Amino acid sequence: MKYYIIAGEASGDLHGSNLMKAILKQDPNAEFRFWGGDLMESMGGTLVKHYRDLAFMGFLEVAKNIRTILKNIKFCKEDLKNYLPDTLVLIDYPGFNLRVAKFAKSLGIRVVYYISPQLWAWKEGRVNIIKKYVDEMLVILPFEEDFYKKHQYNKAQFVGHPLLDAISDLKPISKDEFKKEFNLNDKEIIALLPGSRKQEVEKMLSIMLSVRERFEDYQFVIAGAPSLPREFYQKYVDDTERDCRYFSPERGRFDLNMPNGTLNLASTPEAALRERLGPRLIGLIALPMNRFDGVYVARVQLPRVFKVADFRQAFGGFAPGDISSALSHAEGYSVTQQWAEAVREAGLEGIIARSRFSSGSALYLFGAGGENREFGSIGGEETALSVARAIPFFPEIVSVEEEEFEFE
Repeated sequence: MKYYIIAGEASGDLHGSNLMKAILKQDPNAEFRFWGGDLMESMGGTLVKHYRDLAFMGFLEVAKNIRTILKNIKFCKEDLKNYLPDTLVLIDYPGFNLRVAKFAKSLGIRVVYYISPQLWAWKEGRVNIIKKYVDEMLVILPFEEDFYKKHQYNKAQFVGHPLLDAISDLKPISKDEFKKEFNLNDKEIIALLPGSRKQEVEKMLSIMLSVRERFEDYQFVIAGAPSLPREFYQKYVDDTERDCRYFSPERGRFDLNMPNGTLNLASTPEAALRERLGPRLIGLIALPMNRFDGVYVARVQLPRVFKVADFRQAFGGFAPGDISSALSHAEGYSVTQQWAEAVREAGLEGIIARSRFSSGSALYLFGAGGENREFGSIGGEETALSVARAIPFFPEIVSVEEEEFEFE
């Protein structure tokens, strides 16, 4: 028999490959044409489209790529029409697959859906589409069979969860050897599985990592998806040579004297970068590229709510806002640093003020001087250069040595 299979993401590729393996046991002469990935390709047949080009998530991402999605649907329909399989197998991926199911039914092709969309969680109305265009629904959760019966669809069959097949195929793993291979310590492991789609991982992983401070006796390990390069995850991985959680003493406008220090944060990437570059930005039309070497902008998940002094309010003769704005360009920071000491002695944990060089806010938190790696979790890190290039009307970035560049 001829089978046309559509899997739109990494998990579908895994489950699709195991399905193909099972089909070949029953039908050794089976022919496959499919949308999937490397695992399905290893089973033989023709790979039409790789799932790396298909995984769009969220309204905005779908809207931005709507032409590509519609083009893929059109191509799929034509390819299906030319191949005319005996059976079309759809694996999850409902936004795409349900449209193809309707078309396949019009061609008289048998449609089997493997791994039901989670209609019991949202978009329950889609069950009517499945009743019209899907000949058989193979579900992997026991209650899903009853869910479809409740909707007068009696073609759903529970076939077990494919994850059990995937696990059974794994070679035994020694925990000690695993820790040694990936340079882990002796702490117990908490595995994070944020998904396989880029947008999904970016959304979920920072949230997942934000709980690390509550589990100090564990180490967190990210399970990377084969569809994403290793470099993509690097911004979420601890780096002992680079850490933005630094309580600097004596240098900035609200920095405390040793042994204390201040952690300087900002409300937006632009505000963070402008605060870092400081007054040198004023009046510039260009900046040397090496000014950004080794500089990163990262999101810090604060571990709790802090009690701080709000310096953003109109105060005395300073209007609007920030009572320290008049001192932004004064010689040194002796006055504002005295304010910081007074705020700390009053029992507050920091200061929030307007950013001096952007429309955002800056948060200054007090702590022990020097590095403090237990404070907050970092996610969404990117280079300062990429942040600068995304800022409208930012000074031009030129490739010259800093010592050859004259600052106004």
